[in-house]
Amino acid sequence: MNAVLWYSASPQFHHISITVWEVVTRMSRSIIQEESPPTTGRGLSFPGVQVLLGMVAASASAGLADDTSEKWQVIIPSGQSVQMEQQQVASDDSDETLQIQLGSSADFQQVRVISVRQPATVVDEFNATVRLNATQSGLRLALRLVLPRQKDPRTGQPLTGLVAGDTYKRAETWQTLSVAGSRSAVASEVRRLRAALHQSNLNFSDAYFDACVLVAEVHSGTTFIEIGASAYGPIVAPRAGIVVRNPAAPVQSDVTERRVKIERDRILVDNVTTFPIFMPDHGESPETLLQLGVNAVWVADVNNVERMQTLKDIRMVVIATPPHPQFDPADFNTPLQGLPPLDQLHPDPDAWLLGTRVGTEQQPHLLAWARAIRTADRIMRRPLMADVLAAEGVASRQIDIVGISQTLPGGTTTFGESRNRSYLRLNSSAQLTLPWEWIHVEPSGHLAAWRRSVGAEPVFVEPEQVMMQVVAALSAGSRGIGFWKTQSLESNDPAQLETARIIELANLYVDILAPLLASSRVHGHIAMTLRGTDAERESKDVSWLNAVTGTTVADPGYNQIPEVPDAAMLNGAGPSLILAGFWDHASHFVPQHLYARSAELTVAAGETASAWQVFATGVKGLRRQPTAGGLALTIRDFDQVATVLISSDQEQQKRLEARVHSHARRAGQLFIELAELKLARVQTTCHRIDSMTSIAGSTPQLFAQAQEQIEMAHQAQTRRDFRGAERHARQSMHSVRTVQNLYWNAALRGLTTPAASPHTINFAALPDHWRMLTRIESSQASENLIPSGKFDSLRLLTESLWEPVSPQPATYHSSADIVTENRGPNQVLRMRAWKRSSEVTAISGQPTLLVQAPEIIAQRGDVFEISGKVRIGQGVQSANDAPFLVFDSDLGPEFAVRPELEPSWRAFRILREASKTGPFRIWLALTGSAEVFIDDFSVVQQARLPSAETLPKFGETAQPAGSRPTRGSRVQGAGYSIQSFP
Repeated sequence: MNAVLWYSASPQFHHISITVWEVVTRMSRSIIQEESPPTTGRGLSFPGVQVLLGMVAASASAGLADDTSEKWQVIIPSGQSVQMEQQQVASDDSDETLQIQLGSSADFQQVRVISVRQPATVVDEFNATVRLNATQSGLRLALRLVLPRQKDPRTGQPLTGLVAGDTYKRAETWQTLSVAGSRSAVASEVRRLRAALHQSNLNFSDAYFDACVLVAEVHSGTTFIEIGASAYGPIVAPRAGIVVRNPAAPVQSDVTERRVKIERDRILVDNVTTFPIFMPDHGESPETLLQLGVNAVWVADVNNVERMQTLKDIRMVVIATPPHPQFDPADFNTPLQGLPPLDQLHPDPDAWLLGTRVGTEQQPHLLAWARAIRTADRIMRRPLMADVLAAEGVASRQIDIVGISQTLPGGTTTFGESRNRSYLRLNSSAQLTLPWEWIHVEPSGHLAAWRRSVGAEPVFVEPEQVMMQVVAALSAGSRGIGFWKTQSLESNDPAQLETARIIELANLYVDILAPLLASSRVHGHIAMTLRGTDAERESKDVSWLNAVTGTTVADPGYNQIPEVPDAAMLNGAGPSLILAGFWDHASHFVPQHLYARSAELTVAAGETASAWQVFATGVKGLRRQPTAGGLALTIRDFDQVATVLISSDQEQQKRLEARVHSHARRAGQLFIELAELKLARVQTTCHRIDSMTSIAGSTPQLFAQAQEQIEMAHQAQTRRDFRGAERHARQSMHSVRTVQNLYWNAALRGLTTPAASPHTINFAALPDHWRMLTRIESSQASENLIPSGKFDSLRLLTESLWEPVSPQPATYHSSADIVTENRGPNQVLRMRAWKRSSEVTAISGQPTLLVQAPEIIAQRGDVFEISGKVRIGQGVQSANDAPFLVFDSDLGPEFAVRPELEPSWRAFRILREASKTGPFRIWLALTGSAEVFIDDFSVVQQARLPSAETLPKFGETAQPAGSRPTRGSRVQGAGYSIQSFP
């Protein structure tokens, strides 16, 4: 007799076991799995072995054939957290029973107990029984059905199925389970197989039974099973030549072992704790992927089996977007059609990614999709991933690894502010144990499209900006990172080569620190004092920072925008890791100097602890300076990022040093190549600007110094002084950053913020800014296109000339009205928003009040100057200094102007270039609680193109030379409003 085990720890065991049964029987291709070596992790055994147990003697019922000579086999599929603890045959005066003891460390673990029997043709009188006693209910008896004339398309072998019978209902009670092998029962199973295989015709002639199966789900703890007397028959032998040869021989299980597992607050890959580093797949060769240092790849097509196998051959974790079921549009909890078994159709992916930048309004769809995948992937149970914009705590109930990505470079959010937002989001949800973030290595797709529309050349994300994004993510406590890109990194284009090199260098850093990053958590941040910066200054007020470590609850001061460096304290089981980042207010536009001669900080440490500064090319011990509260540390030549290991374990330091030394040579070479690429690129941009204007400064000397440092770095690398190569290359890049800031600051003169011009948010765009200014100087300005900007009529808002909108009505009160200033004759626009209750949670990054200015009609290429004055009010207390935004319909809120406000009036001036002919809209917005007054608002057309031929024709896109078209796939469901795959 052939049996398979199933259990349910839930009081509603019958319903749960039926559900699991339906899923598993769909998946049953072979009942017995080929023997595989056991794998052990943290004391848990994952045996994929067959344990042969002695068959108990059983008396046959009248009219039934009793097969007491057959063997029983306990099958524990690979990937299940179950182990055989004991098995024995017990005898008494009347009967013999087989006693099985199983131990499980998790719920819903699948186990099968199988007894292969003499083949028997299907007849209506056929029946099988077994006496059973167990500590868990929910076990179910079945017959294995063989269709010898029908090939299974998934295995190439004869198709098999399971005809289900009785369920064991009362725990710790002997019960006789029965299963009927009638023609009607077989016809029902054949119908199920048709639906599972999507085949309308199955040849089930000459079908026969050859085994009994007990199916069970074992839950956490110990499970005891006793199998008593069994019966099977009547046996009518199949026709000669029909029976499959060696039907009892083990066959290879078609269920791929799950490589990626979630255990508490860590991710295991092949049973090894891993820090995930992944990127979208754009056809890079295996050699390139290994060189870049990623350990996972997100493939575009879940059906591209050949590509996924190529990735698996180099031990990459394969991430894919799963199929999407159809839901009732009125109720996402009601699927119109379920998903087929994913372990059968798509066994290759190791994890599922359900979408990126999923908004709050899309989360019901996301969660319903996740539930459908859980149901369809019950065998492999692969982890689910998704990147959400808000409500990460809600998402984490269904999603295992939740992304909390922030704004990309060039937008309104600084790197330090991005770190603070991520840290607050992580600490606001106790369930969010495995957050991850995207690292943007390309400019915004929206910005790239706008620049193509206006005929501008592409811009780039600087290597320092990539590195600072990585530091911000790690400093916030991210347990994984992904590099967002839209094209292959296998290119001879210098910009793409520079991007590939900084990704490789960032991943090299992460790989060095991976054992600590994967098992540590951020326990607050430490203030730092800088000495010898370019603007020789002390750190500003950092009272909001934790002066000592150990604080796990975010301080209210994390709502402020950090403008000075600080250090994250990552504590694990033993050593601590100090990760210092150089925050400022402008490096997300153009990298600032990011350098200090020294940085001082005090860290909590034991009396015997020592400190080592970790570089990509070496490890250097720091002088011990015991002080109240721990150790006082001084970091010399603080450039962008600094990493310090605090430990009393000398062996820990040696292991880390060995990891560094294994990468040191390559790290030195990467620093040199990055310095060379950056120098060449910046020189080219500066030459273009020099042809249009004159920038005062010592540019030639700085370029000469940068080149000299590169030559010295090459010499150090040749004599295997890799630490020296890194130091000289960093000094070269520092000199180049000084040049960048000379040119950038010259372009900012007269602008309210860097975002006030569409061409000053990136260094590569500065030539376009000077060309735009040249056009303005040679053109005549128009009159104010918004004459109502002085707000001299109380009816402006009611007549819809200015249209207020409240985006968060359930969370914030908001109002927009025209009032007289200080009871005088001057009328101004007042915008106010305040929270309805301190207990409600606001939607991060979403405005609390919007006011649209009167619409104007633009010609493609028009340059508009938007100006006005604004001041902060005292009626509502604001949480930050810049709650007021101005943005347009072309670039959107992502590139809004956010001036700092004061109680007195401050003027703002913004330049915008229209990318298309048609309506051009401008919005005024508030974020959070605030009261703001606006006056003298105007929009003036400063320049118009003399000919439409100056720009690409409307609707065309100007692809940069040599670039590849981006691939995108939109999935019906979560993440719909944006590209699911770049």
